[in-house]
Amino acid sequence: MSEEEGDTGVIYMLFPTDPFNLVYGEYARRLGANANQIAVFRLNGSVVPSGLLTCQLNLHDGQTLVVRGLVQGLNVNTHMCTFFVRAMVDWYPGWFVKAAFNAPLWTVFYDWAILLGVQPAMVKMFRNFDQLDKNLTIRGAGIQNWCTLFACLEQD
Repeated sequence: MSEEEGDTGVIYMLFPTDPFNLVYGEYARRLGANANQIAVFRLNGSVVPSGLLTCQLNLHDGQTLVVRGLVQGLNVNTHMCTFFVRAMVDWYPGWFVKAAFNAPLWTVFYDWAILLGVQPAMVKMFRNFDQLDKNLTIRGAGIQNWCTLFACLEQD
């Protein structure tokens, strides 16, 4: 888990012969990051090395470990997503969003509309040239950490 308040973390079941780099890789994948961009720590502050087998790490059932980003600004909370929303034209600088992966995407549309002083129904958003369905969740729309959404206003 991250050190962010409210982060419930991820539970892993490991066999003694499992290499611990499986945890590094899987956790990093959840973040949309690389395994070398995170470090796993025991609560006493010592690093849990990725290159050892689980049986070599003296871990026990139910032990809590903490993940920290090695890259400045890396979001290591697997339940939250940090992404950027910007206008398709350069008249507005953009906005960083941090929201739960299971949050409905319409909340992002609504907040962008409020920021611009327009009706939410006028807002359209795109990721990778595909228009996003505001009825999906952030995860359901395929939004990952550090991606950019492009917003525009629907013309009458």
